[in-house]
Amino acid sequence: MLRKVARSLTPRRWHLHRLFEQYINDVPNMRVLSGPFEGMRYGRESHGSTYLPKILGTYEKELAGEIESVVSDNPDSVIILGAAEGYYAVGFALRLSESKIIAFEASMDARVWINELALINGVHERVQINGIVDFAGLRTALDENTKRKFLLVDIEGSEAILLDPQVLPKLRHARILVELHEFHIQGVRNILRDRFDTTHSIDEISARSRRNDDLPITLGGWRRRVFNGTALQAMNERRPQGMSWLSLSPIEESVVGDRANCRC
Repeated sequence: MLRKVARSLTPRRWHLHRLFEQYINDVPNMRVLSGPFEGMRYGRESHGSTYLPKILGTYEKELAGEIESVVSDNPDSVIILGAAEGYYAVGFALRLSESKIIAFEASMDARVWINELALINGVHERVQINGIVDFAGLRTALDENTKRKFLLVDIEGSEAILLDPQVLPKLRHARILVELHEFHIQGVRNILRDRFDTTHSIDEISARSRRNDDLPITLGGWRRRVFNGTALQAMNERRPQGMSWLSLSPIEESVVGDRANCRC
């Protein structure tokens, strides 16, 4: 009770979370501190997700290995469905200098932020920004004259609609990483597994809570005592319980034919 009273009487600018945010913003000179997009210049806000994990580089840390694998694969085009303010669109543009980046985002404000983020990182000429994605838009992106395509999908349940290889056959040959939204579309995990079972190898990546050793900076002296718990909160992405992603990697054509004809 006393802690709540003290917090209510303390100006917001002196709250520990605010002080830690200011400290983080001062340390990297507004650059991402760690992770696959370490060094990327960043703004001071995010769209539809928590901000500090992106500056810290711990945002969706579970996917770091997958992102590095995609970079090693060096796709010809990267298609982002649900690009928000451009963390992944601009991040991939920095890591993949020869790839075409196609970003879809429904929010007009967020599209402005993507453009600004691309500008300050010097990649705006390679990031194509589009509005809300539909079958026609995704078909156009998949029809781009590029062979190896990677899709990163975070569209709040619409993955159950758009990721349909019966409607868009070129999805059968694309590498896909999709965030599942079971709390929006119950059963979406199984829907997608069934659709891609014969054409892709499928792995599921589960979200996990952050730990103190995830923090990419060292808090020394008084900062360790003051900010230890606050740092954990700063890395908290406030995701619903049980969040996960499906990683879908296309199988070689000969193997696909064998699996499709298998009656075992």
